[in-house]
Amino acid sequence: MLFETICKKKNKIMISHLTVSILLAGLLVYLIIEPRVQSILPGALTSLLLVFVILSILSQIVKLKKSLIGKDVVLISHDASIPYPSKFKCKSTTLGKIIKSYGYKSHQIPESFVEFMEGRTIYLYKKADQDEGSSNYKIIDIHQFKYVLIEDETKKKKITHLKNIAMQ
Repeated sequence: MLFETICKKKNKIMISHLTVSILLAGLLVYLIIEPRVQSILPGALTSLLLVFVILSILSQIVKLKKSLIGKDVVLISHDASIPYPSKFKCKSTTLGKIIKSYGYKSHQIPESFVEFMEGRTIYLYKKADQDEGSSNYKIIDIHQFKYVLIEDETKKKKITHLKNIAMQ
């Protein structure tokens, strides 16, 4: 329910902006190839518009993500699984100073999903399908518009898939 709504909004943002980006990129290629255009001004303006469209995509996606954080949700199922283990060993602790995340096989795990570290062993929050103590949760963080860190009334944090929750 919530997952489908978010995917539709995200796809709408991407399709509309990417259509404009493709048109601008085509115009830019035409302006570069066309020998009759002697001025650099049309190419520069088109390039600038293309940069603004790309920044608009990023800002709209961030805005969509921030609109979900803090919303009250309920667990409706446990069908969708999470590919993260409960603990794993990581050789390099972070992927970068700006991006705070950990690598596990082919997955990127954000730092907010980590409960604590003990040496090189990283322990993640429990998955929401392991125990069902509360039905009301609050969204704390979203990763890749798939995985969600939620918190119940007793401030216990759990990880679940976006398909497993619905708006309250």
